[in-house]
Amino acid sequence: MDTIDSAFQLKLEDRRGYLYAEVTGDNDSLEITLAFWQAIADACRQRRPSCLLVLDRLGEFHGERDMPGMVQAIVAFGFENIRIAYVNGTIKDLPLHEHGAILAQEQGIDGRVFAGFGDAELWLRHPD
Repeated sequence: MDTIDSAFQLKLEDRRGYLYAEVTGDNDSLEITLAFWQAIADACRQRRPSCLLVLDRLGEFHGERDMPGMVQAIVAFGFENIRIAYVNGTIKDLPLHEHGAILAQEQGIDGRVFAGFGDAELWLRHPD
């Protein structure tokens, strides 16, 4: 697990109205994605935010993507009652992440995917 933990850096910051989580690293994979979401879930259990903004700045994804399985695992980490805005800077991956958000919403998660930080922050602060 040490190699997975060192494959990404996670910056957490309490901001006005939400917890900000920025994940960076050279690569991405199923294992890395699950590890950083688990770390964020652990932080949410400690800090108890009502809203979360995740800025994903990981590099290219390597390996097979199992979006339904990945979303099911992430949902099981315990993000109920947290409004989640997920920002991925890779535009080509946006449809895939939107599919993941739909799957998460079907499992009771209040979340959306955004291409830009500003729109994500606006949605968190002004939900309607």
